[in-house]
Amino acid sequence: METLTNALTRLHAAGFTRELRAASGPSIVCDCGAKTTPSELHVMATLRFEGASNPDDQDIVIAAITPCGHAGLFSSAYGSAVGFDESGVLAMIGSRGDRFNLAVPVGLPLVSTSREFSSLSTPVALLKAHHLAEEVWGRLNVSVGTVDFCFEYDSGNQLVIRAGEHRDIPPSVMHHVKPSPDALFRIGFYRQRQSSLLGK
Repeated sequence: METLTNALTRLHAAGFTRELRAASGPSIVCDCGAKTTPSELHVMATLRFEGASNPDDQDIVIAAITPCGHAGLFSSAYGSAVGFDESGVLAMIGSRGDRFNLAVPVGLPLVSTSREFSSLSTPVALLKAHHLAEEVWGRLNVSVGTVDFCFEYDSGNQLVIRAGEHRDIPPSVMHHVKPSPDALFRIGFYRQRQSSLLGK
């Protein structure tokens, strides 16, 4: 079984590099200084861990995208050891039924669109693990064929995007695509501030 330390290392490598902490309200504070309510988070993954020697020693890790456009990790004790602020955050996140639905935030401006890619013209960088810059969202629109989409932190869960469908891509999170031989697709970029579109 994966340990808490290994999970944190894996998620950090996948792009969740910001630290998120609980505050009164309940609220979440990103290490950039921005404060938000838990209901505004895009939760990407929730992992629970039991203590090696005592199952009552529980921890929870939540990988999320913040409204400020950052990918971060919130970790907390879980169960009887949870703090007051953390308990409020976990209760609010746990009550949401739509928490895994990713969407470009409403009102975020479209700043550029890629040229149309085919399976032969898709940049090699898109076929390998890569990410968008902080504060930049993408929308992958497929017009012909299909494109397989996969987040690196969740490599066993691949999404097939078909002609006429799209996939919204959050900032910073490592992912890759695999177009079908007949695929045609474009990527639109939505930016919150004056940041470069692609991460390093």
